[in-house]
Amino acid sequence: MHWPGLVVIRPDTQLLFAVEVELTPKTPAALRQILRGCLQARRKVIHLCTGAVVRQLVGHQTPGGWKDGIAQQVRLLPLGPPTGDGATLLHVQEFHLRDPGVRAQLERHTARHRVSTYTVR
Repeated sequence: MHWPGLVVIRPDTQLLFAVEVELTPKTPAALRQILRGCLQARRKVIHLCTGAVVRQLVGHQTPGGWKDGIAQQVRLLPLGPPTGDGATLLHVQEFHLRDPGVRAQLERHTARHRVSTYTVR
């Protein structure tokens, strides 16, 4: 079982949604587990993450064409590049660290705990 970083209940509508924050790339297996939990919950999930994690989740352009990400593999997103229509349970948003000290610490941590960022099986 995976618990999200934050669960929000909108007081006006009582709608529930989860917020996940990923600073560093995870193994494909770890991301699959998180995303399958989102799929089973059938609730909207906002995934805030760094660029490397965005590429893992939603895919990226390669010289040979588009390579789908893990979110497409578990059927949280349609195949192909993101369309931005918002009709899916998963919304992935890239964020940028503005504090140079925090950014430097994150880069050091990521270098020490390197995972294959673009491996999608």
